[in-house]
Amino acid sequence: MWHKDDQVHEVIFRTSFSKFALESPFSIRFFSVILRANAIQCTFGLKMEFTSATLPLKISLISIEKLRPHEEVIEVLVRKLADDMRSRNEVRDPLIVDQKTFVILDGMHRYASLKQLGCRSAPCCLLEYDNARIKVGSWYRAFEVNNAEGVAASVLDSLGLQYRKLRTSNQIHFERLITLADGISFELTRDADKIAKTKLAVTIERSMVERGYDVQFVPEKIATEKPPQRPDLMIPLPIFSKEEIRQIAETGQLLPHKVTRHVIPSRPLELDVPLNLLTEEQVEDANEKLGALLSSKHIDIRPPGSIVDGRQYQEELLVFTP
Repeated sequence: MWHKDDQVHEVIFRTSFSKFALESPFSIRFFSVILRANAIQCTFGLKMEFTSATLPLKISLISIEKLRPHEEVIEVLVRKLADDMRSRNEVRDPLIVDQKTFVILDGMHRYASLKQLGCRSAPCCLLEYDNARIKVGSWYRAFEVNNAEGVAASVLDSLGLQYRKLRTSNQIHFERLITLADGISFELTRDADKIAKTKLAVTIERSMVERGYDVQFVPEKIATEKPPQRPDLMIPLPIFSKEEIRQIAETGQLLPHKVTRHVIPSRPLELDVPLNLLTEEQVEDANEKLGALLSSKHIDIRPPGSIVDGRQYQEELLVFTP
């Protein structure tokens, strides 16, 4: 409940916690727990704080102007998402944001859609980005093709790239690697920095798509899989450090779309924040209303591997329900 006269307010989220019983992979025991949330008055508004099983999380509306994306977006997806938000009159899931610098870690398209809708703030899940539990990977581009080696060579030749072909082994030179196809590594003849490699990878991706091949985005660890789990043709992308990502965002030098893959132990979903809250001029007032809205909900904690809206998540989920 809210204590209006206190400096620190308390919100109680009631939830059912699912915990796997070790003796059987199919048996699940349910426990009722209470997540205690502190709403702390800050310079940028009111923050609803709580600790999941893995790390502290803070839910807050943050001014759009303070948020910093680090990747480009696909405009057609932005328009589609904005139309969906407009028709639902709400935004479902929060952006995942570094609480120190307000760099957006996940949710670039939601951010762009909210800007397009004229929103002044965005619902955010603020994290301690330096927490060792938060990992950074990359999204490889994967294609299912016949004669992957021949297709890769044809695409790279059409782009005028200087490369060499090597039989793939454990000693892959990722600084030069540009394509993996049918067990063959296609490497540049000289090193390239991460940003140059990333832009080149997206150029190769677009060339593949123009030839009629469908692209899939897969975690970088799939490169270590063996056929048939490993795709026929992959375009690897470099992994950026957290500090590099912050620097890219702070300088406004955006990476191409869907490059970084942030592995976050816990993820809140389905906040269902009304758009009218996000258009209010006073973000503090809007945050108070958000606190009242969330305090009326339950949190259903779901284990890694759960499916929500057709997507499977590898992290623990905190699903807000009426």
